Amino acid sequence: MGNVSRQPGIYFDTVSPAPASNLPRMDIAGFVGFASNGPLHIPVLIEDMAHFRDVFGEDIALAWDAQLKRMQYSLLGSTLEVFFRNGGLRCWVVRVADDNKDNLNNAAQSARFEIPGLYQAGDLLAASIRARSAGGWAKNLQLSARLSVQSLAVAKAALNSSPNSEILSKTDDYYQLQVRSVPANLVAGDLVELRCGADSLRAYLFVDNIEVGESAQLLLAKEVYWFDRAEVDSPPLSSPDNPAENSATQEMPVPLDEISGMQRYENFINNSPEQVPAIRWLRFDLLVWQGDALQSQINGLRFHYQHPRYWGRLPDDQLLYAELVHRNPVSLQPGMASLLEEISYPRFALAADFYNDKNPPSSPASENVFLPLTMASSSLAKNVATAEYDEFSPSVNNVNRDGLDIFSADLFLDTDLAGLSVSSLITEANYQRFNVGRSLKGIHSLLAIDEISMLAVPDMLHRHWDTNSPAFDYALPAPELDQISPADEHGRRQLNWTAVDNTRRYIVQQSLSSEFEDFSEYVNEKPDPLILDNDDNPPAAESEIKLFFTQDNCTRYYYFRVRAEDYGQFSSWSNTRVLRLPASIFSDCEKADASLLGLRLIYDSAASNANEIAFIWEAEDAQSQALILADEYQLQRSTDKGFIAAKTIYPAENNIKDLTEFSTPLLSDSVVYFRVRAKSGEVSGPWSNTLEIHPKWLSKLSLNGIDEYNDEDFKAVQFALIRMCAAKADTLAILSLPAHYQAAQVAAAIDDIKPGYKTASQNVSGFGSGNLHVMSLNISEQSALSYAALYYPWFRITANNSSSNTDSAIKLNKNIQLIPPVGAVCGKLAATANLRGAWIASENKTLQSVLGLGVSFTDQNMFNLMNKQLNIIVSSPRGFVVSSGNTLSQSKDLKALNVRRLLLLLRRLAMREGNIYTFEPMSADFRNRVQHYWDTLLNDLYQRGAFLGRSAGAAYRVVTDESVNNQRSLEQGQFIIELRVSPSQPLSFLHIRLTQNGSDQLLFQEL
Repeated sequence: MGNVSRQPGIYFDTVSPAPASNLPRMDIAGFVGFASNGPLHIPVLIEDMAHFRDVFGEDIALAWDAQLKRMQYSLLGSTLEVFFRNGGLRCWVVRVADDNKDNLNNAAQSARFEIPGLYQAGDLLAASIRARSAGGWAKNLQLSARLSVQSLAVAKAALNSSPNSEILSKTDDYYQLQVRSVPANLVAGDLVELRCGADSLRAYLFVDNIEVGESAQLLLAKEVYWFDRAEVDSPPLSSPDNPAENSATQEMPVPLDEISGMQRYENFINNSPEQVPAIRWLRFDLLVWQGDALQSQINGLRFHYQHPRYWGRLPDDQLLYAELVHRNPVSLQPGMASLLEEISYPRFALAADFYNDKNPPSSPASENVFLPLTMASSSLAKNVATAEYDEFSPSVNNVNRDGLDIFSADLFLDTDLAGLSVSSLITEANYQRFNVGRSLKGIHSLLAIDEISMLAVPDMLHRHWDTNSPAFDYALPAPELDQISPADEHGRRQLNWTAVDNTRRYIVQQSLSSEFEDFSEYVNEKPDPLILDNDDNPPAAESEIKLFFTQDNCTRYYYFRVRAEDYGQFSSWSNTRVLRLPASIFSDCEKADASLLGLRLIYDSAASNANEIAFIWEAEDAQSQALILADEYQLQRSTDKGFIAAKTIYPAENNIKDLTEFSTPLLSDSVVYFRVRAKSGEVSGPWSNTLEIHPKWLSKLSLNGIDEYNDEDFKAVQFALIRMCAAKADTLAILSLPAHYQAAQVAAAIDDIKPGYKTASQNVSGFGSGNLHVMSLNISEQSALSYAALYYPWFRITANNSSSNTDSAIKLNKNIQLIPPVGAVCGKLAATANLRGAWIASENKTLQSVLGLGVSFTDQNMFNLMNKQLNIIVSSPRGFVVSSGNTLSQSKDLKALNVRRLLLLLRRLAMREGNIYTFEPMSADFRNRVQHYWDTLLNDLYQRGAFLGRSAGAAYRVVTDESVNNQRSLEQGQFIIELRVSPSQPLSFLHIRLTQNGSDQLLFQEL
């Protein structure tokens, strides 16, 4: 049929939707591991990486790995990256850490902030708020508060009275404030301020009710707080919104009792020439900053617990995400749903400080009423509060604040379930959840999520870390140039520098450019002073050099720098010194003298950590006037000592140009060089000394060596994970091994998993270095191995674990990671299940984002390990693929992974339909309907290739007749459906025969 031409216009085409599958989803995974923020031990539904980063933040820099010479990061985030890249659509994520409040030295800590200008109404204590979740992620945040003010007009009827006492009056039960009109969103619980002109008398009224009259509207309030002017005069607050308020802070007003307040108010009404107080409706905003970047904010918060937008109802992550899995969800008052929606995505960084078990959000304490006594209303005022932590550990670092100071199996397991067998695990879990009423922890928290069909714990594969400082060899330090000496009677000057140990010689460069674009170079074998001579006399010594001095009597600036050399190793360049010649020529008063702009760059160890480096700069010496003359500073970062590929990171990433301290994300896993200089107008000063920063210097923790590796905790989590999946009977454990394992270690680890093997690594007392101990699988639990599949080796990827405001150099350096294959495997299983079905093998498909393998095996080792049912990641012409799809089952029938996945699907179907059949009347009609339903369902699976057989009758059977439903079972209220299936086996080998037919022909035959 030819194309049909259409006239211009709008046409509606009906597209038939694809038929929806009636099968349970088999693509949903669960992941458990470490994250920088987010709720602890509570599953969170995640459907893309943006949501994951919003809730759980960036990967954590855990410890320095001396073997790989790089920082080891948490694996959860990068595992999620490859899960989504390989076809995953939906997963549940659990962040684990030590949250034991009885052991505060190791428990995760929450940052606390004072809210600027906000005070509790009763005792005038400063209000505080906490980070939404525990961890060191909030260390560099700052909080500011901004008062939102809207004026309310006084009612005309009250203005016409003489005196104007009707504006505010007092009855037995209420204060009554007459206003002309009330905004629609001003409701009970809102705060109204009454200001009495220059007298500075204030009254804060919390609205209880609003009455509408003929000529006015009455705001009724039981709670009123009176305040007088401050006893000490203070500078006014600055604000373009309110010229009378001209600063970020105000002096604290003096509280008055009710009688004194009313007397002062009546005196104002009767004697003041103004006689009309200002009425203002108050709200406030919370703004969270990271440096000068606004990280998150929430507007229109209120001060009284009765208001649905009361700031004290801001939930932390534990409360916000617990409503999805706990029996007692967050209680919502009318109007609070919109507040939760605002703070949920993107997630607001802070939460109320006073939630606890005795004070749940549904019944806040009555004293939680606050007043903005000194809060600024300026949008420009940034009176910020910084994070404070309750420090308990003598050696505090971010990992300690994250609750990860000690790596053990205890982080991943629930105390009451870790040591239980397959047969008793679910019973005890249900008892703890429903009878005791507590939430489970670690991997066991996912027992509350029925839809998960795959489960992986990537962060259980780390080596242990300790507080020993990482061992490293210091680089050759740079010398430091002293101030150039004044000229002697012969016009000679001395250039001195500090000596560097183990140095063969020193290289000195001289240039007329501060960037040393053209330079002369001199070599000194010793750190003796270099003589600078600008006379016409010949050099008097080997260490004397001639300056290029022009004869046009113009002023020139000569720049000098030096570095040390030791047999193929060079130090960084020293600071740059400037010499101005001729000295007798007057300088331009409009321009700064470059020789007076010297700076010294200092590394701030107290403010630096494994994720961020902090600097301070100061005048280089007493002669320098850089801090006085400079109007801008330039801080450069480079990955090469010569700053050839330097990037100016300040003030390019910061609008404020006159700071003398700065923090920036660290280029992890690489040596990074920093230098700074001052600028005054068009004049650029000399570059400072170079700081050479090694990431491992900033880490207070280091990974144990490979030869020290202890598999106690890894095995404890592994056995607990297998038992949990077998107890659920509808979930597959996706396992891997530590990254450093070689072929012999991999083979031994597989043997250790299987019951009956008694290798040297078996531990009869149970595994786990902490308080929890998990036994290896016993013979009665052998069938649990069919719920586990093992994948190895690890591979390298590029994972986007950097924040959006981080430059590309940092991202490239941080993001090349070695990760376990569990995320990619789950992604492929999910994609295959969605596209074709869970019974289809997902192996031999190209894994996305894989750059290379961490370990390679010989052909013989690969053959031996595959015989042990290890699923090996291999390189193929198409990319990297999983070479096999096996569970660890010793049963031949359950060895194929796709067979186990098919049976998991059938079990989920049976559980779903079984709930529907409950309380159905037992009859032949009911039995026939059930028989027909399952026949139809299994026939569809047969047509789609799930079962093996020449006909449907040979591939499956549904039995509901008297052979399984006898009279005795019917009398007991039982109805039994027996499903007999013959699962399709994956095609493992394709045999091809080539036969010579005649002299020049080959016969191709598939066998």
